[in-house]
Amino acid sequence: MTYAKGTTVSPEKSRVELDKLLGKHGATARAIGTAPGWAVAHFELQGRKIRVRVPLPTDALFGPGWPEAERAKRKAAWATFGGKEPSPWPRNTRAWVEQAERQRWRAMILLVKAKLEAIEMGLSTVEREFLADLLLPGGVTVHEEIAGTIAAAYQTGNLPPLLGAAGGTR
Repeated sequence: MTYAKGTTVSPEKSRVELDKLLGKHGATARAIGTAPGWAVAHFELQGRKIRVRVPLPTDALFGPGWPEAERAKRKAAWATFGGKEPSPWPRNTRAWVEQAERQRWRAMILLVKAKLEAIEMGLSTVEREFLADLLLPGGVTVHEEIAGTIAAAYQTGNLPPLLGAAGGTR
């Protein structure tokens, strides 16, 4: 990944910038921070609750202290979100982790800004841009709810039922 590869902007400054960006575009109920292994932005926009997450590297992300099965699971999760394991994988030095964290915060701002600009210009809608990140009742995102179903559909060739099709209206 090359975007913001050499950035010196601190995660704290990026969080403030992201909060201001969201506010400028009318987002309310904003909370920007970290959860273990994640950069997270929670906000409401046009009546929709949204959670955007970007995986953050940690000293122990792929380290030898984890059982092999857990390391494989973490690598798979990292790849799901577009993370690429450098080859050869560097030792997880504190400097590398800090630089990668700064880079990912900058990428999160880029991602959210592009979506917000497309919405503001009338090129798209909140639902289209943030569909995967919309929070459903129960606190899971649309992506978390349907990712397994989509993967199964591609593997089996069987279409899943439409969201709400069982007893719902279209």
